This record gives sequence, structure tokens and C-alpha cells, in this order.
Amino acid sequence: MELKGITWDHARGYNPLIPVSAEFCKAHPGVEISWMKRSLKDFEDFPVSRLAEMYDMIMIDHPYMTAGSRAGFLLDLSSLIEPSYFDMLVKDTVGPSLESYCVNGHYYGLPVDAAAQVAAENAPVLAALGVETPRTVEEGIRLSGRIGKARFALPLVPTHLFSTFMSLTAQCSDSSYFNPDTGIRTGAAEQAADLLYRLIAVSNPVSFQRDPITLLDDMSRSDEIVYSPFIYGYVNYSRVGYAPHLITFVDAPLVRLDAAASTQIGGVGISLTKHLTVEQLPAAVEFAKYLASPEVQRGTYTQADGQPASRAAWLDEGNNRLTNNFFKNTIRTLDKGFLRPKTAFWNEFQEAASHQLYRQVESGLPPAELVAAFNDLYADMRAKEDRI
Repeated sequence: MELKGITWDHARGYNPLIPVSAEFCKAHPGVEISWMKRSLKDFEDFPVSRLAEMYDMIMIDHPYMTAGSRAGFLLDLSSLIEPSYFDMLVKDTVGPSLESYCVNGHYYGLPVDAAAQVAAENAPVLAALGVETPRTVEEGIRLSGRIGKARFALPLVPTHLFSTFMSLTAQCSDSSYFNPDTGIRTGAAEQAADLLYRLIAVSNPVSFQRDPITLLDDMSRSDEIVYSPFIYGYVNYSRVGYAPHLITFVDAPLVRLDAAASTQIGGVGISLTKHLTVEQLPAAVEFAKYLASPEVQRGTYTQADGQPASRAAWLDEGNNRLTNNFFKNTIRTLDKGFLRPKTAFWNEFQEAASHQLYRQVESGLPPAELVAAFNDLYADMRAKEDRI
């Protein structure tokens, strides 16, 4: 019996699945597991409903859960896995990663990889310059003045410009940053847009052509860029031998040290699809449980280039020695991370809003107008969804 899965084309997304799958198949004779890869861009934007027609298992971003549950192309794992397993994950998972795969009390994915926007730095260069890691956004802006804007950058391609805007808005909010009926909170979002413009003003212009991977490639290959305040963490760059320069990841700066939220949660879960047959289903369920288990996450998964979702793995001293303390340096940001809204059309809205925001930021649209346009777009897309 073969199970076919699809993941994303990066060492963090693909490499750990191979030994974990091999271990599982060895313990379950007659089961074979194969994995295909897709680009990071496809991972963020390609319709998962189409993938569910071709694959049994999908490594997936959590905003697809609501659409997947409503349309039926993702299976309800709550009806397939014993409650005690989820009770265990509640205690073990980092931040709100488990919650992100839950829709109306039902789980449509299991957390396998936990991520959030954190900060990345070339620690030896910053130490030689006599500067400390910023704790606040204002300190980050001042840091650029000390090291020079050519050495300070953010990933600002549309999807990640959007993520930083959302993170800043959540940090500026005293309560929920988003109303599912009306959109983003206006006052907090305008403050966030102002901060975003100030960060861009002190950043290397190359930022607008960089996503997290390409920016981390830059940082790990030369000393030209040495600090990024909001970038999704990739543990691979904290492993000796992965790239010429070791990257140190630390907690993202905050608008205020007492901010209720930190940054936007990302990461990856495993979902099972309607493509599975009755005969395949038991093996697929057992594999998903195995992949997300603390023992596998702490051991094989992390050791094979993975970035686990298990708290046991993040707190493990051996794993932190292996990764330049990636996990313990950033776990506070993960634990205070926030989730994107669970509206069924969120992925389509995020794609449209990201490109609109990119154009408006490039043109310097004032914060109040930018936020109004953001909420107008949300209202239009919500109205279309309501008519379906």
C-alpha cells in the first residue's frame, strides 16, 4: 500500500520526512510512503483543494483549515484520533500551533513544524560593532542608524510585507487586532502602517525583492546584511555547515515590551485528504500521529533538518546545541504569537491584500488611506463570500 504526500521544496520541509517515513514503514510492513515537493510560493498560494485531489497527505499552512473543512477536501482528524492524543498535544505543542488547525472544535491537521516571525542577526558582526539586539521596534530603527541601512533588511515581497503589517498591528492592539465582520482595527493598523514606513525607510532597498529564504541566503553568505527584525525563522541557517555564516535567531522586537501579542504564527501541519481510500486511511492516520509525536519530533525529525512543533523538542538541550540555541532563543515569540483569522476566504484575501499593500506602500499611500483600502477590500471579498 502506497501513501502519497506533498510537501514544500526546502530542507526544512522535505528532509525530515524521509527518515521519519522510513522508520514508520519499517515498523509497518506493506506500507510505502512517497513525498513530492512544491515551491515555497506554491506552498503559500497554490489551491490546496486541487492538491487534495492528487495526494493522500498534505504538509499544509493552517489558514486552509476552514475552507478545507467546509468543502470537505480535508478529513476531520477529531473523528479518527482518540481524544487523549489531542490532550497530549495541548500540553506539548509550542504556542498556538495546535489551535491553528482547529475549526469549530474539530482538528483538520496536526502540528508538525512551528514558526513565527522572529529576528535574525549576524551575532559576531553586531558584537564587533558594540551593538545589542533590539528588544523594541524603536530600538531596531535606531540600530539601523548605527550599523547603516545597507546592513538592515526585511523580507518585503508581498506575502511577507503583509505578514509584518499584521504583526505590527497585532502588537499595537490592546485586544483583538481583527474583527471578522469589519476587518483590521483601524487605530492599531494606522499606527502599524506608520511604523512599517519607518522600518522601510531605514532598510536596504533590496528588501522589496526578498522573501525569508533569499534574505537569509544573503545574510548567511556575506556580512553585507547583518540584522532583520521580522522574518520567519528557518532553523537550518542555525546549523553548522548549512551555509558559510551561522545565523543567530532571537525574539522579534515588540512595539511595547508589554505587548499582548508578538508576531504572526506560520508553520506547517499534516492534513489527510479525501483522496485516501478506506484501505489506506488507518495507515495514514497512524503515520500522522507518529510524525507529530513528541518522541519523533524531539529525535529524528529535528536531527534531520526539521523545525518541530513539539515543546519537548524546543526545550531539548541537545537540539539547542545542534542549532545555535534557535529554539530557546525564540520560544517566547512563538508562545505569544497570534493566529490569522479563520475565515474561509482568508487565503484569497491575503493574496489580494498582499499585492494591494505592496503597491500602496511603494507609492507611499498615507496610513489612514492604506488601512481604509485594506478594509474596503476585505468588505468586498466578504460580501462575495456571503453570496456563495
